[in-house]
Amino acid sequence: MFGLKTAKIFRKLTETKNNRKSLSKEISKLTDWKRMRKLIEKDYILYRLELRRSSKLTALFGIRIYSSAC
Repeated sequence: MFGLKTAKIFRKLTETKNNRKSLSKEISKLTDWKRMRKLIEKDYILYRLELRRSSKLTALFGIRIYSSAC
């Protein structure tokens, strides 16, 4: 459940194409758990780097691995 929710947040953030300053503001709109916000922000930044470095498919596969780990 947590992994799926994170994947949805990642997708939503990708659609809005935020810069880093507004990223934490967007995350706080999408989740209400404070500790979770920092983790999502860190993971999302890594996800975006992965998206740039490789294909979209690999980045989505990364989310799947992340989801199954939680």
